[in-house]
Amino acid sequence: MAGSSESPVWGERFRSWCARLSDSLWEKYTQLSINQKFYVNAGLLIFAYSMAYLFSFEDASRGLLWFALIFWVGGIVSDILAVYKKFYEHFLGKAVVLLVIAIGTNFAISYAGQVVNSVVGGDPSKFPHTVAFASILLTPILAVIGFSIFYLISVPILVIVLLLILTGDEKAKVFLFPGYVSQPKSIFARVTVGVQLISFACYGAFIYSWGQSGIKDYDSRVTAASSWFLLNMEMYAKSQCDVDNGQRVAFMDDGKILIGWQDGQGYHFDLQDCRR
Repeated sequence: MAGSSESPVWGERFRSWCARLSDSLWEKYTQLSINQKFYVNAGLLIFAYSMAYLFSFEDASRGLLWFALIFWVGGIVSDILAVYKKFYEHFLGKAVVLLVIAIGTNFAISYAGQVVNSVVGGDPSKFPHTVAFASILLTPILAVIGFSIFYLISVPILVIVLLLILTGDEKAKVFLFPGYVSQPKSIFARVTVGVQLISFACYGAFIYSWGQSGIKDYDSRVTAASSWFLLNMEMYAKSQCDVDNGQRVAFMDDGKILIGWQDGQGYHFDLQDCRR
């Protein structure tokens, strides 16, 4: 009888302990910053993925892995936006951002002109809409290049941030980093910086690996898409020149025309004189 009377008591104590633990964990979670919440969610989903994979729930584990990746990338993007916001608050930061945008835009238009030239074998300025279209498609390549530069610049910055956090003495921080202003401390700051460094290193390695293997393939896709756009949007089905049925025409200088057509082998363009 004594054992049966004690069982409800222990059950109630266990439920009470679970409730207090849940409330404590939730209170800690609400104190986290946005990027910390992203990383915590990613970590929990990775743990759930590991359990599902261990017990052979392949479909569920695949979904959990994708959600974990989404939260992980969300944490990285949140960190990058925070750095960008701090950087853009200063006049010099604004100037650097505008300079990068100007250089990137000029590079995209110039490279798009090279793509169009390789397609038509002539003056790409005759096809401004195709050049603009190709420059938009080149955004991922520019993003890879920009991220690589940002990655190289941010690594020493992250090391400095790590030193700031690991250095507990405020006077030492001011001495080591002139201009340092004390900020309210966030919880789990050291753990967060460790996760950020690991995440940023993995993400940078992934972008670099993709850039090495995927840029050439993507560049060929940009060329194919630009060829389609040129043939269907900037060339004409009718003209006074003698062309075969199904061919399209664009008018060039000095009485020349660009003839384009598509067959089973892809897109073809030929620059020739206008024959009537």
